Amino acid sequence: MSPDVVNQINISSYISTFTTLTLLMGLVFQIPVLSFFLAKMGMLSAGFMKRYRRHAFVVIVATAAIITPPDIFTCCMVTIPMYGLYELSILIVGKVG
Repeated sequence: MSPDVVNQINISSYISTFTTLTLLMGLVFQIPVLSFFLAKMGMLSAGFMKRYRRHAFVVIVATAAIITPPDIFTCCMVTIPMYGLYELSILIVGKVG
């Protein structure tokens, strides 16, 4: 191993990244609950969510890129469940409304 290579990963940065990602994904998993309550109050409809599905996907990808470390694999691994939750929210809102 070359002495010119400096290890920039330490346990504190790993734990910080892991904690931040875990907390933010915990908030993201509340999307269906929030959608349910917004639909109950009449502020959200399944038709609206379907109509703006493409916009939501762009926002989801941007959000995933912001909350994850700068690598494409992690970004995709966060984007997929977030989009799945959006689709689940459409189903939930459709049942409520």
